[in-house]
Parts: sequence; C-alpha cells; structure tokens
Amino acid sequence: METFVIILYGVNLLINHKYKSFDEIKNNFTVGNMVKSLKKVEQFEKLLGMYTPTIRNSVIHISYQIDPLNKTLEFSDKKTKILLSFEEFILYVQEMTRCAILVSQLEREYNYLRLLEYKQKRDLILKMKD
Repeated sequence: METFVIILYGVNLLINHKYKSFDEIKNNFTVGNMVKSLKKVEQFEKLLGMYTPTIRNSVIHISYQIDPLNKTLEFSDKKTKILLSFEEFILYVQEMTRCAILVSQLEREYNYLRLLEYKQKRDLILKMKD
C-alpha cells in the first residue's frame, strides 16, 4: 500500500510540474501526510476514499485479531479500532486491489512522462551545443 501512495503522490507532483524521485518521496514524506495531501485533490480522493490507515498500520504491525467464531477481524492502531466481518474485509481488499491495478497503470504513464521529460531536456541540451 505504501508504494501505491508514493506513486500517486509522485503523479500528483508531476501533474503540478514538480518532480521528485520515488526515493526522495519515500524518504521525505510520511504515508499519512501523503494520503492527507492527496485526499485534497478530487481525482485522487476518489481513489483513496476507502484507504484506511488503521487497517494498513494494523496489518504492518501485526496488531489485528481474527475471530473465526464470529467471522470478524479487529484491526487496532494506537487508539483506533475497526471491526470488519470477513465479507466486509473481502470487499475492502477487492476495492484496494482495483485501486492498486489502476495505480500500476498510472505508474506506467508516469514513467512514460518522465522519459518524455528526459528526452525533451536532452533535446534542449543538444540544441545548445549546436
């Protein structure tokens, strides 16, 4: 999920004519701050609407509990708890998977735009040498 957010954040920067590498973004911004920033942008808010930091943090820090008798999962992060039925969790994962697939397509476009930007810069440099 972290990669998903970093790519979206990078695409948003590129749209706004700013560029930072994947590593620059990963090392200088927290996932939470990136999500807050992206949720302010209409196009990205729709993609991140279901994203729940509590579930993400709970999974990463292994602070969840499975109740097979009641068919529920409880996700805990700091003071926040979320209880989902198995069915709700499956729907959540399906929706997040759809978003991840879309982001992988965006990543391809992002890489293409970076390559195009590189080509334009290279062409400018070559023109200056002539």
